[in-house]
Formats: sequence, C-alpha cells, structure tokens
Amino acid sequence: MDKDQFKLDCAFLHQALVIQLLKQHERIILQANIEHINNTATGNLKFVFINSILTDEVLAILKRNKVESLDEKLLQNKALKVGDLVWTEHPYYFKGTIQASRDYQKGGKCYAEFHTVLKNFDDLKVSGVFSPEHLFGDSSVSRLSGKANVFMFAYIKEHKGNELELRPIFIGGRMIDTGTPFGRLAETLQIHVEDIDEFQKTRDISRRFLKLDALKDIPEKQTKLWIAEILNEESVPNDWGGENSDLFTNHIHINRQRLNAAFLLKGPSKFHPMTHKDLGKNGDQITRLYDEPASVYILQHCHSVTPAIYKTMVAFSSRFNKISNFCIIDGFDTLRLLKAYGKI
Repeated sequence: MDKDQFKLDCAFLHQALVIQLLKQHERIILQANIEHINNTATGNLKFVFINSILTDEVLAILKRNKVESLDEKLLQNKALKVGDLVWTEHPYYFKGTIQASRDYQKGGKCYAEFHTVLKNFDDLKVSGVFSPEHLFGDSSVSRLSGKANVFMFAYIKEHKGNELELRPIFIGGRMIDTGTPFGRLAETLQIHVEDIDEFQKTRDISRRFLKLDALKDIPEKQTKLWIAEILNEESVPNDWGGENSDLFTNHIHINRQRLNAAFLLKGPSKFHPMTHKDLGKNGDQITRLYDEPASVYILQHCHSVTPAIYKTMVAFSSRFNKISNFCIIDGFDTLRLLKAYGKI
C-alpha cells in the first residue's frame, strides 16, 4: 500500500498558517511558484492554482512531521499541548458558516463555529472557530454547514479539562490517490477475512445459525495455533507481556501478492463486545501492533467489535507516513474461519 499517496479536497485553507510551518528554503520556493502564477494566470485561476500548491504543502507537512491523529494521541494518553499539530477525521457540526460568509462579503469580520463530542474518549468536547476569508469557493459554504464528515488539520489552541479547542489550518476531504480521478476513501483500507487468499474457504460458511457461545470455551492460545496451522506458519511465539503482536507471518497473500501480517488476538477472557478498555493498559495494544513491520494488521476477537475500534484501525492504517490494510475478524468471522478449515 505504500505506493499510494493521499490527496486532499480543500474546503478551507489558512495560507498564512501553512506558510509558517515551512522552512526558509521551502518558503522561498513557494513564493517563487506563487509569483509565477501571479504573472501567468488571470482571474480566479490564480486563487485555484495557489490553493492547489498550498494543499500539496499541507500533505508534505503532514508526512514530513509524522503528524499524529487526535485519536492516536488520545488512545495513547499523550498530553494534548497547546501548539501541537494534529489531524482528525470525524463528523463535525458546523454553525454560522452562511451568515459569516455573507458578513465577510459585506466587509465585516466574523467567524463560523464547529464542534463535536468524542464519546469514545470520555466525551471529549472538540470545538473551534474559523473565518470565511479562507474558504475555498462558494461550494465550501454549504460543505461546512450543518453536520459534515471532514478531514481537519489543526493546531491545539487550548485544552482545559474535558474541552479541546482547535485552530484549523485545513478542512476538507481526504482520499487515497490511486491514479484515478476519484481515488478512494481511507475507510476502504479495510479488508475482510475472505479477502485473504489463505482464508478464502470462509466464503462458503454463512454467519446464519452461528452462536458466539461456541467460542466461550476455546482459549486464545488454541485459536492462535489453529490460525497458524491454516497459514502453514510454523513459528508460533509463546505469549508474554511485551510482545507487539500475538502472531507475525509473511505467509499471507491478498490477490496472490505476498505480504507481512501482524495479528492481535483476544480470547474468551474478554467475552463481550470489544472496546478500547479491552486492549491493554491505555489501549496500547493497537499502538504496539502497528509498530510491527507489516502491510496488513489483523485484529481477531471472540465476540463483536464496537465501531470505536473500527475507527481506530482506520486512523492507524491511514497514517500519512505509512498506508496499510487492516482486517477485523469478529466472533462470527472467527467461527466461519475455523469451521471452514475443519478446526471446530
């Protein structure tokens, strides 16, 4: 997946804040490019071309600085310090964008607002304001009105208790550039158990009539041994507290392409829907999983998996310095896999 690069679809971009993040020689090059555009383009094309260059700079900053998502920081209990750069990809509620834009057109100075609540992180309230001066085109007014799922790159402006204020640098959409006009969403980094060549027989087993209780008495160690057998993986490490993954293998293929894969397995000692609290102290098991040199990260659980875990896997798999696939094998898919290969 490393060959893929992200592309951003701009709705809001604060040019001055982007330029502040550049090194001196980068600013010189940028200013030369902008001057060239000013001398060769006319009308609205100047604005479009300059915005496109600055959007590319945003991508470069995110990758060069290895900017972490807000979810990653929260999951690892990292301090949220004023001035830190973060990115988020959540549904936000926007208020006052239309009125602020109208007032700005009349020469006034006012701001629109945005907010959300991250229920998976102790109901953290995230909010901020932005000026319509930095909106990209008239369509951005409607895009950033009401509820919208957006990608946001921002500074942490203030953090007090359960409230976090962000100062946005860029707001818009994020896709993976596959060389096609539209690309694909980061969420499509997810694959399913039957997409793995070695697990293809799972397609023949329906979830219908399967009962999760069938996994209640199967130890995690046994599940690991069975998965290793299916993969013809002879190297099965013993469990110990400091491992990054429960199973690491280079015997996995997706569309006949051989890849490294790291597994995180959760057995019946956590026989309930998986939440972050089931992933080790401070939820650090996902963090450690992604420290493995893999292209596919696989989370297996004996029960259902809550949406918060899916969102976290998307965030980790769509890091700007490394794109990867992920697979979540919940209890029903675990049963399908084990039945398909005659283990139960």
